[in-house]
Amino acid sequence: MTGAMKLQPDDGPRSSLSIGPGFRRCSGISPEFAMRFAEGIGKLARNMSGDCRKKNIGLTARMPEVAGLAGVKYFRQLTHLELAGKLPIP
Repeated sequence: MTGAMKLQPDDGPRSSLSIGPGFRRCSGISPEFAMRFAEGIGKLARNMSGDCRKKNIGLTARMPEVAGLAGVKYFRQLTHLELAGKLPIP
């Protein structure tokens, strides 16, 4: 061998970016980011269920009109309480 390569000393774990262990912000996600991310996912989940609910209410509101066009004589429209499964007790 003409020239031997010198090995660097092992000072501990290093990332693929060669950032030392003293850099906290670069060593993972911050608690603030994790909190914002979790809140954002929660908002997305709530909005999706709300959108589906609005779509279902809109569809049930148009059902009597569609039934009339199809020639159905009697079509009972459900109320919002019936859709939610919260019927008042007589």
